[in-house]
Amino acid sequence: MDSDVFFGVLGPVEVTIGGHDVAIGGPRARAVLAALLLEANRVVPVDAVVTAAWGNDPPDGARFQSQNRVSALRRALRDAGGGDVIATAGTGYILRIAPGQLDAESFADDIRQAQRLIDTADPDGAAHALTGALRRWRGPALHGLTTPRLLAAAQRLDEARLTARELLIDVELQRSRHHEIVGELLDLANAHPWREKLIARLVLALYRSGRRREALEAYERTQRLLVEELGVDPGQELVRLRDQVLRDDPSLLVVRPAAPSGAGPVAGGAAVTGGGDPAPAPGGVHLIPRSVPHFIGRGYALNTLDALTSSPDTVAVCTIIGPPGVGKTALAVHWAHQSAAFPDGRLFVNLRGYGPTAPLRPAEGLAVLLAGLGTPPDRIPRDEAAAVARYRSLLADRRVLVVLDDASDADQVRPLLPPSPGSAVIVTSRGRLTGLTAMEGARPMTLPVLAEDDAVELLVRLIGVDRAGAERSAVVELARVCGRLPIALRIAAAQIGEQPDTEIAVFVADLRAAGPLQSLTIVGDQSAALRPALARSYARLDPPSARLFQLLATVPIADFATASAAALLGETPGRTAQLLERLAAACLVERREPDRFGLHDLVRHYAIEVADGAAPGAEPAEDTERADAVRRLFEYLVDRAESAIHAAFPNTTRLVARNGSGGFHDGAAALAWLDVELPGLLAVAAEAESVEAPELVWRLADAVRFYLWARHDYEHWREIAATALRVATDAGDPRGEGASAMSLGMAELNASHYQQAVDYLRQAHQVGQSIGWREVQAAALGNLGVAYSELGRMALAVESYRRALVVNDELGRTTGRVNNLGNLGLLQLRTGQFRSAAEHLAEAVAILRGLGPTPAYAVFKHGLGQAARFLGEWDEAGTHLGEALDDARAVDDIETETLILGEVALLHRDLGRLELAHEAAQAAQRLSANVDDPDFRAMALLASAAVAAAASDYERAEPQVAEAQRIAVASDNTYVWTIAGVLGADISLHRGAAAAARRQAQAARERAGQVGLRDLEGLALAVLAAAALAAEDHDAARTLAEQAVDIHRETGHVLAEQRATAVAERAVTAR
Repeated sequence: MDSDVFFGVLGPVEVTIGGHDVAIGGPRARAVLAALLLEANRVVPVDAVVTAAWGNDPPDGARFQSQNRVSALRRALRDAGGGDVIATAGTGYILRIAPGQLDAESFADDIRQAQRLIDTADPDGAAHALTGALRRWRGPALHGLTTPRLLAAAQRLDEARLTARELLIDVELQRSRHHEIVGELLDLANAHPWREKLIARLVLALYRSGRRREALEAYERTQRLLVEELGVDPGQELVRLRDQVLRDDPSLLVVRPAAPSGAGPVAGGAAVTGGGDPAPAPGGVHLIPRSVPHFIGRGYALNTLDALTSSPDTVAVCTIIGPPGVGKTALAVHWAHQSAAFPDGRLFVNLRGYGPTAPLRPAEGLAVLLAGLGTPPDRIPRDEAAAVARYRSLLADRRVLVVLDDASDADQVRPLLPPSPGSAVIVTSRGRLTGLTAMEGARPMTLPVLAEDDAVELLVRLIGVDRAGAERSAVVELARVCGRLPIALRIAAAQIGEQPDTEIAVFVADLRAAGPLQSLTIVGDQSAALRPALARSYARLDPPSARLFQLLATVPIADFATASAAALLGETPGRTAQLLERLAAACLVERREPDRFGLHDLVRHYAIEVADGAAPGAEPAEDTERADAVRRLFEYLVDRAESAIHAAFPNTTRLVARNGSGGFHDGAAALAWLDVELPGLLAVAAEAESVEAPELVWRLADAVRFYLWARHDYEHWREIAATALRVATDAGDPRGEGASAMSLGMAELNASHYQQAVDYLRQAHQVGQSIGWREVQAAALGNLGVAYSELGRMALAVESYRRALVVNDELGRTTGRVNNLGNLGLLQLRTGQFRSAAEHLAEAVAILRGLGPTPAYAVFKHGLGQAARFLGEWDEAGTHLGEALDDARAVDDIETETLILGEVALLHRDLGRLELAHEAAQAAQRLSANVDDPDFRAMALLASAAVAAAASDYERAEPQVAEAQRIAVASDNTYVWTIAGVLGADISLHRGAAAAARRQAQAARERAGQVGLRDLEGLALAVLAAAALAAEDHDAARTLAEQAVDIHRETGHVLAEQRATAVAERAVTAR
């Protein structure tokens, strides 16, 4: 390639050849070129080019247009003298560049050179290299390109630019050029007010410039912003710098070298690297919690972690083993913040292995990780295998650190291990996790208590240098009394801080007098050494704070918001917030997020002792007070959940109607609350029986079915509903039994357990009849229609829908009527009553049209499109399917979108547009990979197979049909099985396997006839007729074909009737 060719992405995408700009076209063309440049010297699949140019939902024809733009770029570069730099490679393209021909690569080279100069103590040379690197920028990266793929790449590049500016500032501070950089720092701080390290540089530069007051004002502005906007305090580094400024610490004037390459941000971390990879921004996704303040010692452990995780050829797994309170999590978090070896992200999950609630299941841990990686909640697979596949796909070729905190066993950890060499996993646990060591090569590290010097130093920092220095021997003794256990040391220091007039020696004596201390070992009662410290903290609480502490021990909720604690206490949130602050100051609760608190495991054990009266000197809470408190909390959570459901799903019909949004300003806020509080709601379901509140459980089961349906979380749905049904039945509460059976039936229905769904829904209907509860009767009948339909019991399905319509009409329930009409129409599509189906679906759509985009509208519009295709109304079919597709995408309903794309493929096939049919079928298959329900994947496979068969690509079609039929057998889906049988028979016939075709078609005909799938029966007869014709049995061929014609005339399936008629005519002619 010509050495005068130069490509630019650090600004608007551009190409110059011989110093002259090359016209490369509009935004789409620039997006295509950007996609190739970001992967320079690597093959870029056509799909990746399409996504870069058109976004995640490209229109029909986008692939073709993208290919045209690549061809146009080739011509433009060749005509301008750039040679053939773009080549076709397999199913994609490759753009070949030489060193120095892409500005992002040159920028990265400059940053690496600057880092080498920093490492060799050459700040002048580093400043020159960094200045040159920053001059390569012409504006925001990829300016003007707005698809998600390119916006993400631009963000990474812009982050690298900002990191380079920060590195240059460090170098300039080292060169004592603080006066010169203050102006730039002020601009950067205004543009990036959340970057605390940047603010720290500004504070330091102002202080060194003799502007002490302005330095403190810069800190105060940032502190106010963090507190008001995020509810968090500044980080340790910035607070420490503020303190140094306040006391005019002379060390601030000492010039230190800029960070060497192993200790600071990776230079050029988001630039295009040698192979053309757009590397993530430094740190990538960063989900590690804040470090504990005043982390002390652990040098050997930190070095061990460095060594154990340094291999680039494997996924390093290290287990940190130790007793509770020894600092396992603190060590893992501190090391995770310091390590610079994981440019693609650092993830964290609390597995709750030893907490008050059930440990996270692997699928739940995967959900946390996938959410952290940006997967929307409703796209997170609930099936563990599917979630593992998604997780590993997202992390393929990425070097990440995953911290798995508080693991219970190896099986909980294995599915969460990342796939790519160079990644690392840190697991903390109280158990040995021998299985991980044996099977995954994990390297165990047992964490002891702090060394004596480190324990003393921690106390000095927490208590204060002056006070601790005045009683050094007492501090040493205190470290020993606390067993050098970090949590005990911190509690003791907090207590001393609350007693400024008490000598430390007196405090230690009192602590000793509280009871003998046991030696700390990995096995045994680790809370013994804490009891005296905890008892002193508890004894100093005022009565309201002490009461709250006791009550918090009575609920099995891992963490909670202020409002929940207020409900538990029966106090206002404002008053409760004050009490929580007092408990936090005494280290009796932990602040985990701005408005979420929790108890350390050991502290919770002590709180339970206090509440039960087992702790020395503790006054136990009255049983009735505890029961009343727990009931208040549960009532609050259930009321709040019902309000959240009303706000998030306003157009749904509840069996127990409770209106009001409960303060949620929109559905997104309500869903966010439900996401956070789901563990607490599960605890309500598990524990409400113990406080004699069965109605809370079934109210919850009725409410959260909409949320858990939207999240595809059928496992938790079934868990809550089953508990509610048992509790309501035991309590003799028919209303609760009916609502719970209804919820459990719907959960089983959505989990594709159709016979179980029928059993529970019939129970709900019978209960509704016995007590005259018409709402539950209508809901049960409507859902029975769906279950019977999936089981192939079509007559019962139709009867259920019609009976549900009657009840809903009597009740005036519009939502119920719409669902019944639409579902009846969908059922009639299966039974071959296409005209009646279209009428019912059109009526449902007309009612829904004024409600805006909804999943039901997209589903019923898709049904209308399918009916129109069968009836030969091609234009109407295209219109309906186009509107359905827009609506499904508007509500992010990928299941329905998968079905619609499959139907679009079949419409194009029927019209002979096989290339467009293939594109739509492929899109349906790609999307179905993100769907939990296997039946949707089966339908996408069948659409793809049908298109392939129409193109005579039987080798591609046959295994797709076989896989779809396997899925149908596993889920007991008669409809899908029969479609696969007819299509498989047709493929066998065309491949010359006439006997197999007859067997398949006859089995499909019999099944269709048994369950009333009239149109599929006709299609099977047509295949049998064609097989008879191929065998020269003309009489049988004519008879079978005429039977098929009669059926298709009855159903109105125009194209199928034409094809069957042609077979009959050929049979007559052949005679």
